[in-house]
Amino acid sequence: MAVGSFKPHYRFYSSRYDPSSPLAKARVEELSGALSEALESTRGRVLDVCCGAGAFSFFLETLRLDVIGVDIQEEMVKKARAYSRRIGSRAEFMVMDARELGFPSEAFNAATLLGGSLPHFSIHDMDRIVSEVYRVLKPSSLFIVDLIDWISLLAQGYERSMAEANDKGEIMLSYHMSLNTVEGYVERLYHVLSTGEVFRIKLYLWAPWQARYVLEKNGFTLVDVRRLSERHYMLISARREAARK
Repeated sequence: MAVGSFKPHYRFYSSRYDPSSPLAKARVEELSGALSEALESTRGRVLDVCCGAGAFSFFLETLRLDVIGVDIQEEMVKKARAYSRRIGSRAEFMVMDARELGFPSEAFNAATLLGGSLPHFSIHDMDRIVSEVYRVLKPSSLFIVDLIDWISLLAQGYERSMAEANDKGEIMLSYHMSLNTVEGYVERLYHVLSTGEVFRIKLYLWAPWQARYVLEKNGFTLVDVRRLSERHYMLISARREAARK
């Protein structure tokens, strides 16, 4: 079976990505305190990279920020726009590849990459994304990234078979298929019991030290690391004023 997209996974956990759902609001709540504190003195435009359906974008707007969310998935952006109209939000949403941001240099006062998006990206893709974020940020602006420590997760037995449940009570089984230590990813096979759907996806492995390296390589200085739970971290970095070396 060929490795496919994350769309079946999104369908199974649809409530997780619906900004109006209690589950999505709980995900935002987990980060809300740290985000509010980090961005307390920030005003102006903030770029929410890989915004999905906009759950975190709408929270950022409550911090009196002018939010633009970008995501490569048109379906997600449509959902974000629909919810924005529903609640009267002024946040803007665009279909855009984070590796090639269509904004002028130094256009934003802050940027975020939230919701555990890193498993979608190889270290090479992430390098391009961070480089682009550096370009569109003003000097000294913050770039905030949250991530799950997948290296720790793998070491603690992620290779075993697992059963997951969504908020509808549906069960999805997943099985470890392979570990590629050259490219840095695992492949897992998923089986949704209620529908019989079977799919296989690639998950890139990230840990805080890797994200820190990519940030610093591309001109950011690490300001703080927040441990939100056992394997969930938030990295707060600032764009250096000096030219990247």
